[in-house]
Amino acid sequence: MLQRLRWLDSIPSPERFAGWLLVAAYVALAAFVGLIVSTGNVMMVALTVGAGLGLLLLGMPVPTITAVVIGVLVLSGPLVYHVQALARLPWLFSVLGLILTGSAIVYAGLGRPDDRRPVSGFVMLGACFFVYAAASALWADQPVPDAVQGIKRYLQYWGLFFALAVVAIRPRTVHRWAQLLLAIALLQFLMALYQRLILIPSLSWTPIDAVVGTLELSQIGTGASGILALMQVCCIAALLCIYREGLIDGKRLCAGIALAGLPLVLGETNILFVWMPLALLAVYLDRALDKPVAFLLAAAIVGMALVAFSSAYLVWQQTGEDALAPMDRARMIFEYNLGESGYHSKTDLNRKTALEYWWQHHGGVDPVATVFGHGIGGAFSSFDMRGWVSEQHSGRHIDLVAVSSILWDLGLVGLLLFLGTFVLAAGRAYRLARLASDRVDRAMARSAFVAIVLIMSSFFYNNAIVQMPSQQVLSFMILGFVAWLDRRQPRRRPRTMRDRPPTAWAPRSATRAPWSPVHDRAGP
Repeated sequence: MLQRLRWLDSIPSPERFAGWLLVAAYVALAAFVGLIVSTGNVMMVALTVGAGLGLLLLGMPVPTITAVVIGVLVLSGPLVYHVQALARLPWLFSVLGLILTGSAIVYAGLGRPDDRRPVSGFVMLGACFFVYAAASALWADQPVPDAVQGIKRYLQYWGLFFALAVVAIRPRTVHRWAQLLLAIALLQFLMALYQRLILIPSLSWTPIDAVVGTLELSQIGTGASGILALMQVCCIAALLCIYREGLIDGKRLCAGIALAGLPLVLGETNILFVWMPLALLAVYLDRALDKPVAFLLAAAIVGMALVAFSSAYLVWQQTGEDALAPMDRARMIFEYNLGESGYHSKTDLNRKTALEYWWQHHGGVDPVATVFGHGIGGAFSSFDMRGWVSEQHSGRHIDLVAVSSILWDLGLVGLLLFLGTFVLAAGRAYRLARLASDRVDRAMARSAFVAIVLIMSSFFYNNAIVQMPSQQVLSFMILGFVAWLDRRQPRRRPRTMRDRPPTAWAPRSATRAPWSPVHDRAGP
């Protein structure tokens, strides 16, 4: 009977038909596109061609990731600022980011079983946040446009993370992406010099945070200077991690730090004095734990140097007739960060009061919204548009920082999923930095750990992680690096019955546990 049923084993598995099904789908798509083109409707032709290109890019995650990184971190900012007709250019890269999410899903479903590796806990947590954030638009009582725009702003570049987590990508390609991020950060000084020496003096108004390098800059002079500072500090930390592994010498390290640090000197980002000590602590955390006394002495020396540099930096910022004494300026900075003075105006919220304001309107007052939020996109506020929740609060900047924005939109559940993704990723990156055998992988893991620590601190500084494409691309590429490195790390395969050595030839005493009460009859 069993011999008669052996012909069932010769039936091909459904996975063998996946390639043929894709070919058939593309043939059908080509025929459909031909029919649409024959109609002559320009709008329908554009939509159909766009959909076809999107389907083609589902199978091309590597060039798509490269296009997103270069497009967002290099091209979008200068082109959108200097060419008004390209104001919608960032939407192109947003669509590519969403296509990467589709690529990750397709690969996870159709990939060969031999290539599939168990994903890390932080990847699963990130996927849970993605699904929860998108699903919040279904149960929340909010306008559909707010929900759609909120999904686009929150989730547009998570595909970078998911693609690196599940798609089989060669080490050479991933290493080149890491080198590309370093090269982009090292070349920011060119645009920073242009903006400080040429662009800002040519403006008829006083710009705010206009030294942004190749990142986002609006026509009213506000820009992503905080994101530029974050990227440059991450670059300096990465150079130190590379130097620790002996991959560069001291001369190249000093030259790289000088190039990466020049945009920080030209800008006006005060959070720099928090990020630099935090980055140094994260880079040398293992040595601090091994030799705490020596580390404290070195930290004291570095701390005195940072105090001297911060004093000079505050004096450097004093320009014009409204110049303040360094102590007065430091007091003003403290007031609109941790005091009671508003950030945009005296009556607005700041980084501390934004969280207090959320608690005043939630907690026991609205427990359901405290846990689940009001729906994605509701707390958004900008100079030209606001979400429906922001409108109810007289246009106050309730989304001033990422933590308050997520709390308003997705509640405590969303915040725990979001923070948990980054916390688990940081812990995994730190372990990989100590376990990886390859020097390049160790440098990447330690650099990613430092960058994730800095990114998590930015959640209480601005809301760029849920709004600004540049920080989203930087952050999710780093998360993706950690997920990719984790897949390279060899895992212990759980032992099965097949792994046990044969014991039929062994005497009974050799297979019996020493604590067994049964006596061996073959023994004396």
